[in-house]
Amino acid sequence: MNRYIFLSIITLDLLYSSTFSWGAPSKIGLSNDDVTNIIKQAVIKKYPQKVKAYHKYLKELRAAKLKSIKNIVFLKDNLLWQDNNTTETLRLNSLEAKNYCKTLNFATKNDWRLPTYNELLTLVNYYRYNPAKLDGLKYVASGSYWTSTQDIKDISSNWYIDFTFGQTGRTLKYRKNFVRCVRDLSNVEGDF
Repeated sequence: MNRYIFLSIITLDLLYSSTFSWGAPSKIGLSNDDVTNIIKQAVIKKYPQKVKAYHKYLKELRAAKLKSIKNIVFLKDNLLWQDNNTTETLRLNSLEAKNYCKTLNFATKNDWRLPTYNELLTLVNYYRYNPAKLDGLKYVASGSYWTSTQDIKDISSNWYIDFTFGQTGRTLKYRKNFVRCVRDLSNVEGDF
């Protein structure tokens, strides 16, 4: 906010510099209230325009960043999904999959995680098979993918989603399944 007020004051300075110089109010013939009112009017007039321009810039910056990585990620429901050839070739057990996502540094981000059952289920398209995937996803194996959701009846099992036909189930954690990491989109403006 201070940056915008500063910019508005600079604009005000440029507008009024031919009329008077910035010095002590008594030397330029204006009272303190007059100077305060001039600054308030300039800020009130220019501030909303500056804020709109800044928010527009941040939206464009976010869009540009997402466009630069669109070939290796998939965006759906404010989630950014890993979508490269690793997602259809890498098979790990449950613990290795969680560790892989936790330590993944991909698309300039390092806050990846293994998706929950409900999150991964949003990528299934039941009108397709072999693989039963959404349009736009490029790298999907016809096989089972790990979720971070543990089976509540058996702590030695985790839920998986099989993208051959979109079936779901649970399996023992030591088995090898495919891995697709996910991250939440950032709430910071201009970031993704």
